[in-house]
Amino acid sequence: MTLDLEREYNNRARVPENPGIMASWASDSATYRETKPPRVLRYGDAERHVIDLFEAGDGPAVMYLHGGYWQALDKSWHSIHARGLNARGVTVAIPSYDLCPNVRIGDIVENIRAAVNALMRETGRDVIVSGHSAGGHLAACMLATEASVPAAVRHFRRV
Repeated sequence: MTLDLEREYNNRARVPENPGIMASWASDSATYRETKPPRVLRYGDAERHVIDLFEAGDGPAVMYLHGGYWQALDKSWHSIHARGLNARGVTVAIPSYDLCPNVRIGDIVENIRAAVNALMRETGRDVIVSGHSAGGHLAACMLATEASVPAAVRHFRRV
């Protein structure tokens, strides 16, 4: 049996209704941003080094990292994911980051480290990092090495 890697890894090809699903993400996210405009934080000098901060409650902040195969999408597609946690009093931060092929994945990991550190400095909150698809990989990278992981993220790893 020959394995067709493109077929196995190309989720958009495997889910024919993906254009409608993704359009709903963008539409629902735009509606949520109109309902609850985020505070925008910068974590670097590049155009994409920004975080949408949907504040609610006094506890830790959840940072949600978007997917897109490290080469597509941005924070604006995923604002809708803040709605449920905000309704429960949880602050949600959604950053954009540089994309491949303009940068390497290791550079994106450094973008996220900078975003976590900036969020902690700006808000004084501990950060719980989560993500979807490539964002899940980036969230795991925040726990990969003790020396370069922000202290608040290490704290949540031990819980």
